[in-house]
Amino acid sequence: MSSPSSTPPSCPPPGRNNLYHLQTNPQDPLCIRALRLVAYVLLHIITLGLLLLFHYCTNHAIEETSIPVIPVQPQTPTPHPTASPVSPRRSPTPQPQQPSVTQTSPDLPHPTTPTPGQQPVSPTPQTPVQPADTTPQAAPTPPITKASLDLPPTTPTPGQRPVSPAPQTPVQPVDTTPPTVPPAGPPVATPAPTLRSIPGLPTLTEIVDRMQRLGVLPSGVDRKSLEAMANFNEQGLAPNSARLTITATQILNPLFVATYPKRIQSNFEIMIRDLENIIRTGSPQSENTQVANLLLNQLKHLDANYYLVDVPGDGNCFYRSFYIGWLCSLSRRGNPQAFENEAQRILGLPFAQSSIRNQLLSEQMAQIIRSCQGHPNIKDLYDHILLSPIHTPVAISYLKNLALFTMDENRITSMGGAENVRALILGQMVEAPEMLADSLRKIIQTEPSSPILNHIFRGNMLPITGAAKQVELTLEFLSQLLLNDQDIQQLPQAQQQEAVRFQASLNELMNSMTAILVSGNLTEESVRSLIQNLPPEIQGHYQKFFQAVATTRPNIHLPTPLILVSFLLSHPSCAANNNLCSDFLGQAKTVFEGVLGNDTTLAEFLGWNGGKAAALNAKLQASWSQKQAGSLIEVALALCDGFKSSQTIVQLGLTYRIIAKLMQSTLQTLPEAQLRTTLDTILRHINQSANLTASYFEMSASPIFAGLELETSRNSQDKTYAEGIKMFFFLLQYPSLLQNRATGNAAKQIMLLYQPHLQQALRKSINAHRVLSTGGSIFGTFCWFGPTFGNDVNTQTIETTLSFLARDPTALSLCQTMRNDFFQIMDSGNPARVSALIQDVQVNYPELWENFIQHLDIVGYRATPQNATRPFSQTLTPDILLYSFLHSHHHILDNITGLTTKLTAYINEQTTRMKTRIVSNFDRWTVLFWANFEKITTYNNLQRAFLFSLVRRGNAYPEASQSFIHDLNTMDIRNLMRMFNSVNTQAEDEHISAISSALGSLALCQYLADGSLTQTVRQLTPLANSYGFFQMDYTPEQQAEIFVLRANNHYNCLLPKDANDTTRAGNSGNP
Repeated sequence: MSSPSSTPPSCPPPGRNNLYHLQTNPQDPLCIRALRLVAYVLLHIITLGLLLLFHYCTNHAIEETSIPVIPVQPQTPTPHPTASPVSPRRSPTPQPQQPSVTQTSPDLPHPTTPTPGQQPVSPTPQTPVQPADTTPQAAPTPPITKASLDLPPTTPTPGQRPVSPAPQTPVQPVDTTPPTVPPAGPPVATPAPTLRSIPGLPTLTEIVDRMQRLGVLPSGVDRKSLEAMANFNEQGLAPNSARLTITATQILNPLFVATYPKRIQSNFEIMIRDLENIIRTGSPQSENTQVANLLLNQLKHLDANYYLVDVPGDGNCFYRSFYIGWLCSLSRRGNPQAFENEAQRILGLPFAQSSIRNQLLSEQMAQIIRSCQGHPNIKDLYDHILLSPIHTPVAISYLKNLALFTMDENRITSMGGAENVRALILGQMVEAPEMLADSLRKIIQTEPSSPILNHIFRGNMLPITGAAKQVELTLEFLSQLLLNDQDIQQLPQAQQQEAVRFQASLNELMNSMTAILVSGNLTEESVRSLIQNLPPEIQGHYQKFFQAVATTRPNIHLPTPLILVSFLLSHPSCAANNNLCSDFLGQAKTVFEGVLGNDTTLAEFLGWNGGKAAALNAKLQASWSQKQAGSLIEVALALCDGFKSSQTIVQLGLTYRIIAKLMQSTLQTLPEAQLRTTLDTILRHINQSANLTASYFEMSASPIFAGLELETSRNSQDKTYAEGIKMFFFLLQYPSLLQNRATGNAAKQIMLLYQPHLQQALRKSINAHRVLSTGGSIFGTFCWFGPTFGNDVNTQTIETTLSFLARDPTALSLCQTMRNDFFQIMDSGNPARVSALIQDVQVNYPELWENFIQHLDIVGYRATPQNATRPFSQTLTPDILLYSFLHSHHHILDNITGLTTKLTAYINEQTTRMKTRIVSNFDRWTVLFWANFEKITTYNNLQRAFLFSLVRRGNAYPEASQSFIHDLNTMDIRNLMRMFNSVNTQAEDEHISAISSALGSLALCQYLADGSLTQTVRQLTPLANSYGFFQMDYTPEQQAEIFVLRANNHYNCLLPKDANDTTRAGNSGNP
């Protein structure tokens, strides 16, 4: 393309660069040189593209639908009596069925249908299955290869295109109805779904059998033996549900149930090699060498006598391991009646007779055991029962409930009665507050209308019954209980006479308590000296408090010790931040406890009865309600990340706004310059941290403080005090600043300036209604049971989210964008029917309905734009109200009446309608879900923090915890044990002992190289002498039939290598 008059540059010598091809004749036209350069670049791009395409076609081209996995099918009836017991596992999705008649074996129960939570979700589509081939196989079997099987390879070879499987057709779920025919009766023909077979495709059973024929076994090994299964496992020929990972992608297999038996040596190969190296290279006398010998001897013993079965570490690993060992031990007995005898045995256990639920669970377990009779060898039993995703959850549930029942019975027997058990359980729960928090969350989940929650929500139960505690409560609210003549005259005429009598009673009580304090050396002189030494912030609050009390008794000398005790009880932050106050209050409480005690009530100690005692108890109850509600507010104020979440959780934002307004009336006892210096000290430290600076700026700019009078004032002192209010909120969110050396004193000064004012305001009688409603709103908000989600969004995810809103409609304040769609999906289309049902509910359950509506209005107060001027319940449709009421009070449906039958039918129809509409509008709900995902997640995290803050040890606001523990102390002992078991995660040893005592024959082996054991010869030798098998509390190794290995906080099953394991004569193993 160069000009003929010009000579191109000469070629470079060999070994030089390649720039010659990019050189052009400078005499060529510009367009020619540009085209030459572009052509050169395009040539290389095309060449590279062709190379990449060739590489992709030969190495990465895969079928659009991946190769089907090979699942394991639980035992199902087959069309012919002589059919093979192996049948393909069906997909959990429904499939059109063809009518047919099958013979149901009288020995085998109908399979159990998995619940939606138990149904396995296959990661890859499966080919349609067909009935198992019942034709007997010929004795001589020709050599089998992948080519003869015509199975697609795991990874496509270059140049080979995988064959896409036929599209999957859904199947009908398996019938769960237990057989009604007697065991000895003839077979009964029952209709059963059948699968349409596709000519030319093998059944899944045939695929498994043909796949395992590829395995190479030692001479004389039975293909149905444990040793054969171990070989299949090592050669990668185990069924899909026996594989820990999906080989192609090396990710955890969601269908994994339990591995095929594995050799101990192959499982602990690296450990054995390391131990042998230590023994070979180390000194025989060294501690490490001797320990290595002990560890190696255990592994050699286990390898010589057992195979290992690994199970998922999902918290149920012990039950999974025991279940496998249990059924395998029954199979090894060689007794045709072994399974039937075991089924009869578990039906006769006390557990089966303890309740209808436990009886049903025992019957389901017995049916699984009886179904094992159709599997004469260990491999078939393993493939069709032990690897079943249907039977395994039932077995786990049975074993877990049996263990809990046995453990509870053992507790009561061994500890000498229910009250001792109660004391032990409550002691453990108090020592582990996370158990109390989990228990509270469990009640929220299962019993949303529980009296326990209602007592905290309303404060209508007084948990303190001792005289000393009751007098402290009386003095705490003394300034609100005392009335002067003017206050009494403002009361209704009917209440004035009663108020006069109660004021006289209060005078008597004050005289008695003053005398008790003086007897404890808390005199006027000592107390006045103490007051003079208090910081000016506390003195200012005390003077205000004293003047308020003095106005109620203008002509009476007020005892200073009693007034100071009352002040400190109603301003607990003063005692918390000042040692003088703390010491004095502690001394006063000790005096009261020494004289009054807590064995009798305050009224009984004073000798009051009748109307006098009733009036005191009523005032104590009202004071407790306000005190508990105030403590809920203070917990919310100090909730970590609570302020950040106030825009998401509306009720928090409203609470912060109310408190911010309340704090404006704080006494300005500190000079502006001194307050400014204090604030600047804290701000300098905050500015040294980018995170603290950003958080403080965010709080200062919050709309919660917008429009406050102090904020908009032109007075510089008002503005400084407004800034102090913001700092007070900030210190509540970051209490570590109170402990910091640089900011501790300044932070405590801020707390002493503002917090006592807040605490006194929360106890004022004029604020009682607002405090009760705000505290109830906070607690009710954190009683929503927020859903938890996985990584994928499916119909069940949406159902869970809508159930969250349907049970707690006030949660619409959290998910405002779902409101309109939620209202539409809850519309039954029959308002007349719903209104009639609501009227019937109001007539039959008036108190429950009234409390339900009141709860909605308190928690939902101004929570949505729709109820800014009217109660929240009036913004909901009748369908939502009725559906939510029935979910909150589901116990009323347990009673079979005409009304409950109608209500049950209604709630079932509504649930079905919701599910149908979710499916038809899934895309829309998916968008709404992701729009609210972060809000729900934020709520869940904050709820856990709030519930733990209520019950944690050393809590400054223990009122809710006291109420909860009081209710637990009066709960039925079996309900208390059931709750304790549901949250107790540290009782695995008790569970194992309980299973061992209930079913017997369990040998537990401890892996000696476990990191939890001290690796010294002295510590390991006693256990190593028995190769790690415990000799106490469990069956000795030589007498046991079920073997479980505990290693590194995980349990696996050990299957003995007995004489019946294989046809090889050289391996006798253990008997």
